[in-house]
Amino acid sequence: IVTGITRKSTWTVVDLVGSEVAPVDKRLAAKPTKTALQRETKMLQKSYSALNAVVKALSDQSNPNQDLEIPYSKSKLTRGLKEILGGNCCTTVLLTASPSTYNVTETISTLRFGETC
Repeated sequence: IVTGITRKSTWTVVDLVGSEVAPVDKRLAAKPTKTALQRETKMLQKSYSALNAVVKALSDQSNPNQDLEIPYSKSKLTRGLKEILGGNCCTTVLLTASPSTYNVTETISTLRFGETC
């Protein structure tokens, strides 16, 4: 049946790295300093916090008729994901976690983020 309706689909995969990432600066990449890793971790936490706020705002079903402001502008990450997360779309979040006790902190953090989705 030809209806004249055009549908657009996109498939986007986003890998949200953990806080173990070494700095991008090539001078520091060979031997990351504690300070550089702390800065990187702080930036990642800020981005993930902003993403968490966006996910919470999008999933708030308390009043579907209310025009909620979604805080996409809080970070580069959320601005980049705006088209993927907002509007008339279906989004699936896939979380991966490690069963190792070595990664318990990151696993708990990942699972907590997953609870908000």
